Amino acid sequence: MRVLTFVTTGLLTAMTAMADSSVGTWRVEWGQAWKVRGDLAKGRDLSGAASFGGDKALVISDETRAAQEVSIDRAARTLTAGKQVPLLSGKGPELDLEGVAALIEPRAYFLVGSQALSRKGGVLEPDRGWLFRLPVDETGAPEAGAVTRIDLRAVLAADAELKPFMDKTADENGLDIEGLAGREGVLFLGLRAPVRDGEATILSMRVDELLSGQASAGHHRIALGAGRGIRDLFALADDAGFLLLAGPSGGAGGKKPSLGESYEFWHWPGPGSPAVRLGPLGPAATSEQAKAEGMLILSQSSTHIEGIIFHDGPKNGAPHGFRLSPPAPR
Repeated sequence: MRVLTFVTTGLLTAMTAMADSSVGTWRVEWGQAWKVRGDLAKGRDLSGAASFGGDKALVISDETRAAQEVSIDRAARTLTAGKQVPLLSGKGPELDLEGVAALIEPRAYFLVGSQALSRKGGVLEPDRGWLFRLPVDETGAPEAGAVTRIDLRAVLAADAELKPFMDKTADENGLDIEGLAGREGVLFLGLRAPVRDGEATILSMRVDELLSGQASAGHHRIALGAGRGIRDLFALADDAGFLLLAGPSGGAGGKKPSLGESYEFWHWPGPGSPAVRLGPLGPAATSEQAKAEGMLILSQSSTHIEGIIFHDGPKNGAPHGFRLSPPAPR
């Protein structure tokens, strides 16, 4: 996912200071609900969103074989469902899409399946293991006929640290990718599981190496607490780190998802630095079982980060606005 306006020095300074020492408490404002015009495909199972800017975005559901375009009307707080963009032709099982990111270079959306075994039966459905590259034209519109598939599961299976978790279900703390972000030709994959010793994992991989079949993963352990994994992540502009959406991992020792308070915003400055908890999300008013699954960032400035949270469970994802205001640097 990509910001719509560039972060300024003030926000970068505040976030960097927050990572180094306590400079006060972030203000997390749970805003107003957004409306959806039309129906999003498998809209009770939304799992992510991304945008190249302007009034267009791409949303994904973990129950489809396609992504879907949406239009954004900020003044009316309305999202309008657009056409679906197939990623694989023909009929088949769901792709279990869990993460989507918009990269300026190469100019394309990247979309990733969970790589997870099914919770019932512990079977790997054949199309969950892909990473997709979906090019866009100069307007940011997806070029559906130019989709590239990358066998991400093969890359992960060759990783000695991940291999013990490849053949376990998510309920057993097995591998489960939930978030995707990109910066300067590198993809960052947020893992809901495994969670080890209170630490979640973010993987990093170079896009050019993925496309050439030569990729390997960098590992970044993030201390979020026992039973808490990464549900989504977003690369902030001007190298100001990453905004993380953390929530129940669902694995061994995990917490049962319930109200929005189970989900939190965190800031991670990047490799080599610890993450900082910013505060909890508000509860989604529509359902106690609404699970925060995806973020769409609408704007950044020196005083705020503003966006939308999408949920798994309610109709059309129950999109809800939020605003984060950093403390003033000392």
